[in-house]
Parts: sequence; structure tokens; C-alpha cells
Amino acid sequence: MLAALILAAAGVSLGGALTRVDIGLVFLALYGWIGGLALTQLYKIVPFLTWLDQFGSRLGKERTPRVQDLVNERRDRYAFWVYFLATALAGLSLANSWLTVFRLAMLVAFVATLDLVRALYRAAHPPQEDWVPTVARQGTRQPRWPGSRE
Repeated sequence: MLAALILAAAGVSLGGALTRVDIGLVFLALYGWIGGLALTQLYKIVPFLTWLDQFGSRLGKERTPRVQDLVNERRDRYAFWVYFLATALAGLSLANSWLTVFRLAMLVAFVATLDLVRALYRAAHPPQEDWVPTVARQGTRQPRWPGSRE
């Protein structure tokens, strides 16, 4: 995608006019690449910072959840797929001037983003009273929260 953006920028700078395809590529760069990068990095950073703040001082003194237990990656993976597919469809629809399809795709991407915001909120506000240690397959005790991956 970066190569396509560089080629489109070179074409415009060499005297070409800004076309619908260029607008679609710029949209993909902003929402698909930069927006997706921001969402994925937040998905990793927020649980880590929450874990440091809430459980870091208790490490070694009592049972604490793992950073991965603060999010349900199996469930949230679908929100990322929906976001990126909707963004790709929106970029394609901009390139072809399908404005109704663009609006619908952006609505779907917005709903996927709201679902990721829900996951980030849940990671930032862990239900500590519901935390229950369970027995893992190797016989060691692992923390389990309702809704976390098994």
C-alpha cells in the first residue's frame, strides 16, 4: 500500500491531476494504515499500562492476572477484521465514486471502532472482584476473568 501511495504522489507531483483513485489511496493511508496502526497499538498499550498501574505492585505478593487476561483477543479479532475490511471497501468506493457504499462502509467501521473502544474500556477498568484463579492444563494456577480467553 505504501508503494501505491508513493507512486500516486509521484504521479500528482509530475503534473498529473488528483484523481478519484488518488483520493481513495489517501483515504486508505489515513484510515487504513494510520488509523489501524493507532487502534492496534492502543489495544496493546492500554492493557499493559493498566496492568502496571493496578497489578504491578502486587506481583510476587499475590496472584495477579497476566496482561493478556485483560483483553479477549479471540473475540476482539473480529472487530479488527471488520474495521480493516470496511476501510478497504470505503477506499474502493471512494475510488469509484460510490458514495452510498462509502457511507455504509464507514458506518460499519465506526461500529467496529466502538466495539474496540468497549474492549479498551474493559481493559482499563478490570473487574477485580470477579477475578478467579483457575487450574491450567499444566497444573499451574492461572487467572481467569469472565469474558477473557480460556
